[in-house]
Amino acid sequence: MVLSTNSWQNGAGARFKESIMKTSIHGSAINRLCWGFFLTAFTFFYIYQPRPLIRPTWQSLALISYVWIAARHGYAFIRLLRKSRFRWFLSLLAGAMLYAVAAKYFAGEGIFTSRDRYLLEFLVFGVPCAVAVALELAKTFRSDWAAINLLIVVALLQAFFCLLAFYSPAFRERIMLPEYYALEYNVLTTDILQHRIFGYSTGLLFAVPVLQAYVACLVLVQVLLRNWYHMFWVPILLFSGIINARFSAIIFIAGLSMVSLGLFFWSHRVRIFIRGFILTAVCLGAVLHYFLPTIENATKDDSPTLAWLNDGMNEASAFMQGNSDFNVLLNEMIVFPQGEKLIYGTGHLVFGSESEQAFTSDNGFINDLWFGGLFMMALLYAAFIVILWPDRTWPPEFRVIQWMTIGLLALANMKGMILYASPFIGTLMLIVFYNLCKYNSESDGSNGPQSAVEQDESHNIMAPEY
Repeated sequence: MVLSTNSWQNGAGARFKESIMKTSIHGSAINRLCWGFFLTAFTFFYIYQPRPLIRPTWQSLALISYVWIAARHGYAFIRLLRKSRFRWFLSLLAGAMLYAVAAKYFAGEGIFTSRDRYLLEFLVFGVPCAVAVALELAKTFRSDWAAINLLIVVALLQAFFCLLAFYSPAFRERIMLPEYYALEYNVLTTDILQHRIFGYSTGLLFAVPVLQAYVACLVLVQVLLRNWYHMFWVPILLFSGIINARFSAIIFIAGLSMVSLGLFFWSHRVRIFIRGFILTAVCLGAVLHYFLPTIENATKDDSPTLAWLNDGMNEASAFMQGNSDFNVLLNEMIVFPQGEKLIYGTGHLVFGSESEQAFTSDNGFINDLWFGGLFMMALLYAAFIVILWPDRTWPPEFRVIQWMTIGLLALANMKGMILYASPFIGTLMLIVFYNLCKYNSESDGSNGPQSAVEQDESHNIMAPEY
């Protein structure tokens, strides 16, 4: 018996097509799940660069990224290279790196031993990793928030290690190997190891705490817009930063202010401003009611970390009352080079033991000025301004995030050197590269939120939001 065309389309053919669709959806879900686990692990090691126990080096991650991009994202990467702001960023960063190498060479020392090495590592190893993850996110997941959601997951994973090390000294001693960090940070004393450095990462004295506070601000953007239940993650992220560096509290307060005002002026909705005010009140109320009495009564014998936080609160109070030596210390750290050194630099940092001057400084602007002068600063800072500057074709909330990012980056650079291959910069590059992959920029001659990978033949149009 021969089946007619209509009976086939309405019967077996329809059931066959439905089974194929279900198999495709199921396979796509498994594919996204596998990529989700891989991207989480890869991004964690790329951003935090943990060294104890397991340490996939930046060189090995970069090698994987080069192969990854060539095998899966060739067309999308070419489209990314066509974007003028990406090309300008690479050119300016390469120029800053070459000038840093020249400054180190003419200083009479070996090259790739200081600032020049940091820039080289970031350009050759860090940028490819961020590009590979951004391209994969844009290809596999179809959410505007895919990159930020991934970073929140990764930061929460780091917060878990921080809290585990804080509440379990035995775990910290045996697994996190703090004695290794004593070798890495050769200026540290045993006292500092007792009350800081909690986590599974490098840069726990500055870059990681800044990053954790920054990600807490990204969560606040989602809270202010729609997802109130994400508020639970904010104190966890913030605490994981504060126990390593008190400066992360300043980053969080500044970021909260920028986000609240930015979203208010963007939307012209009073409820956004009210939400920001409520969030500020809730955060301060929780700190004053639950944490402040504990911190004030803490002693070094009970909890060296809480006692250290209490010292910071006392210093802040003294500064507000005009009884602090902070201004004197600040003036001693902000010393500008003179003459030709101001223009061309000296090839030396003034940070810690690397300083050849009569003073030392943590300030990132001052260190860059002494190392490469106005020439290197112009190239380096122009590179980051070009790549971080918000594009008018991006959604408004992401433009607010970029303005906040620029403000917090400048604030962090006042406290310490942040413009190098650090966890914070790696995070910023991942976000901005994803936006470049996801949206057409003004320089492309188009104004639509069309993904750069949507024209890739292997792009899965059925992928849901991440």
